[in-house]
Amino acid sequence: MKPNLALFACPNPNCPREGVAHNCYAGADNYDVYNADDARVMDVVAACRGLHLDNVMAGHVLVPSLAGTPYLPIVPSFSARLFTNLVPRYVAVTLDELLDASGSHARPNIRARLGIPTSTKIIGLLYGDDPRLEIFWVNREVVLAELAEQGLAALVAANFSFWYNHPYLEHAINQKRSLIIYDLAHKLGIAAIPHFYWIPQDESNMNQIAQWINGRPSIDLVAFNLQTLGDEQVWRQTLEELRYLVGQLKRGPHLLITGPQTPERIRAVAEVTGPRLTIAGADAAQLALHYRVLEEQVQNSTFSHYKKVYRGDRARCPAGQVSLFSSASPTQTDPGELFAKSIHNYEAIVSRSIAGTLTEQQWPSVLAQVKKISIKPIKRFVAPPKKTPRIS
Repeated sequence: MKPNLALFACPNPNCPREGVAHNCYAGADNYDVYNADDARVMDVVAACRGLHLDNVMAGHVLVPSLAGTPYLPIVPSFSARLFTNLVPRYVAVTLDELLDASGSHARPNIRARLGIPTSTKIIGLLYGDDPRLEIFWVNREVVLAELAEQGLAALVAANFSFWYNHPYLEHAINQKRSLIIYDLAHKLGIAAIPHFYWIPQDESNMNQIAQWINGRPSIDLVAFNLQTLGDEQVWRQTLEELRYLVGQLKRGPHLLITGPQTPERIRAVAEVTGPRLTIAGADAAQLALHYRVLEEQVQNSTFSHYKKVYRGDRARCPAGQVSLFSSASPTQTDPGELFAKSIHNYEAIVSRSIAGTLTEQQWPSVLAQVKKISIKPIKRFVAPPKKTPRIS
């Protein structure tokens, strides 16, 4: 196999992320595209042991249970001041904290560098920018061996992106590459969690994923990443496809879903997944570090309203709207207190959302009905000319 799979032979002269080696390359949307005419494809397919999923078995390393953990906070570097009032059972860290800037090595001393208490278990999420994930793929054996020494409680497999305007073949390759990472991590003694994107509006691919999970009864935790679904039409489509996929599962594995952070979207996900749900997100930590807190009394919110308040870092909403967040004085408030309060409120939102669904005993009868429903494709999202959204 050629070094780096020759992915970086055409560097992009307008790289938006300077300082990261080999991180920009030309092509559609400034990304290389795997397609059937590319001579490199056979090398990649061979590294994936083909594109079917059945030759990846369930791992043998016991994965911790997230039952009773409705909200999993994602924390950034130098987070020690977040833990003055609360020592969570679990926290998560993403690619930025797990890998160095080049993506070719694991960053050392994760716990000490982030200031995470010794009694808190760390779950790694291999979620991050595509260029660094590509370099990680080439150096996967080295990086995963280094991560195996970090004492992680679990590691979620990489989320190689699905882009709407990229070929079906690339989607299939990236889906299988994530399972290869899962498989290799287990062989290195890491408690790995499988991650899935699915090919949109493709019922057969969702059935293939469900069959893989159904055929491995020891897998009791599966991850989905729904972070990049800002477009409302794509969000609705993804929910319907997730509903169909969950409906094909013969049993109910616990689902770790990253992304939804508003009560509105958390409730929508809970209605689809049922009671075995953990929501992961960075907002509790980021709000606290900016002296903000999720308001306890929030009952309803829209995604557009959430983006306006959070991304604009506004203390107040427009007149007539319920505020999601409130500000605190940096001189009077401990970020750890705000972090603890936001986690408590997020846990309450997820728990209330789950309580509004059926019990685990009632859920199988609902799934039996879902199995009879064929998905109804929504008109495919027309991507803008430059950056296009991930599918899932």
